[in-house]
Amino acid sequence: MNNIVVFLKIFQVVLSLGSRLWKKLFKKL
Repeated sequence: MNNIVVFLKIFQVVLSLGSRLWKKLFKKL
């Protein structure tokens, strides 16, 4: 597989998880 494709897939997962964490933090504020 192409390393760039794998990197993009991982990047999307990190962004989705990061957005969830940010939403939880904003609710606490």
